[in-house]
Amino acid sequence: MLNEPRPTLDVVKNCIRAEHAEIRDRLAALEVLATAEGPNAESYSRALTDTVWSLFLAFDKHLGHEEKDLFPYVEELEGKERLNRLREEHAQQRTVLLAMVNDCDAKTKPRRELVDNVIWLANSLRRDMIHEEREIDSLSDVGYVVDQCTG
Repeated sequence: MLNEPRPTLDVVKNCIRAEHAEIRDRLAALEVLATAEGPNAESYSRALTDTVWSLFLAFDKHLGHEEKDLFPYVEELEGKERLNRLREEHAQQRTVLLAMVNDCDAKTKPRRELVDNVIWLANSLRRDMIHEEREIDSLSDVGYVVDQCTG
């Protein structure tokens, strides 16, 4: 793993877009589950908790990829201030998702409130991904020499 070549910015962008597509699919499935009629409160809460937890794990892995592969480019091309804003956004996203897992697992919130929270979460994450995709599309390392020396 030492001296592993860094992926190009285009490879990183494509990976992020692919992970965003997977997350969008997970969000759609979560919304279908959250709004489904019929299951009793116990099975509904367990299924919702499991699905939100699975989303958290996938999203956390995605954020880890961004932090490992995208953040160095952001720092080089846009500076520490932008990098720090991204770190804060990631921390907030993790906090919101964990709160959602806890809300589902606690079984204390009315179902309607859980549904509203799931829809809010899905819409919020979709907006964040659209915004992020626009920002990474504007990132360009053309004219920059990155990792020219590997020795």
